[in-house]
Amino acid sequence: MLKSEYKIGRVWGIPIKIHISLLVLLVYMASNGAIAGGERGGFAGALGSVLFILLLEVLVFSSIALHELGHSFIAIRKGCRVHEITLMFIGGAAKMDSMPAKPKDECLMAIAGPIVSLTLGGVAMAIGIPLLYHSGGRGLGQFGMVLFYAGLVNLLLAAFNLIPAFPMDGGRVFRALMTPRHGRLKATYLAARLGRGIAVAFFIIGLFGLEHVRVFGMTLFRPMNFVLMMIAGFIFVTANREYRMVQVEELMRQRGFGSAWPGMPPPPPADDGDDTVVISPPPYEKGPDAKAELHHTQPRKSDNPFSRLFGR
Repeated sequence: MLKSEYKIGRVWGIPIKIHISLLVLLVYMASNGAIAGGERGGFAGALGSVLFILLLEVLVFSSIALHELGHSFIAIRKGCRVHEITLMFIGGAAKMDSMPAKPKDECLMAIAGPIVSLTLGGVAMAIGIPLLYHSGGRGLGQFGMVLFYAGLVNLLLAAFNLIPAFPMDGGRVFRALMTPRHGRLKATYLAARLGRGIAVAFFIIGLFGLEHVRVFGMTLFRPMNFVLMMIAGFIFVTANREYRMVQVEELMRQRGFGSAWPGMPPPPPADDGDDTVVISPPPYEKGPDAKAELHHTQPRKSDNPFSRLFGR
């Protein structure tokens, strides 16, 4: 049976998965490269193009995995558990049980990914450009060209993620900066509004293009850019969803359930007779998940959290 995700490795105990959409993209790009290369140089040209594209794709998506591991490293250090990292055709995503509570920690976690991409882009450019120009585009020059494009993608990835479009990295930095002044709920509202506005701009650019914007002679925004339009849709939907989640957290806090972030009142103390469930609490540790510890008692109606939430 065809699965939607495939596990390809594990780092720091975090499963790394690849989504089937990425596999489809790899095959699509490789087949297009084979056709273009075959028209120029027959079988040898097609084979060379396929190898070039596959190597570039491996470097690019390895870089995206490292980008997400940069986020995960800070998240783990701040007490959050990272369940998995998934590589998709529009990039990568780290699944966590919660975000760092302090604005400073959220800002550090958000900025860690772009810093990794900037570092990788700079290193790849520093190695690739000399190889490309000193080898005349042959032999090591081909490898230098792969490194050059991989470095360029990393630099563009860092710049793109720093755009303040919540919930992208730049949007999370924006929310973290706004939280001390406006509070987490209002800061999330402002970040989500800004993110949805930028998403609309992305969709328009993806639809009509910006052909006069060029980087190293390449047009970045051609008309009918479906990838950019899908990213715009993802940002628009996710920004609104995350704002709703923070609204629920605020409602639960007001009803006396837990502390969503620092400075809020702690949860009411639990009686010794209450049920206790402990399942591999953060920080995330290597090795097998901790076993659940379950202690069953007969719950009282007053201890039901939903009775307090809905006033029953």
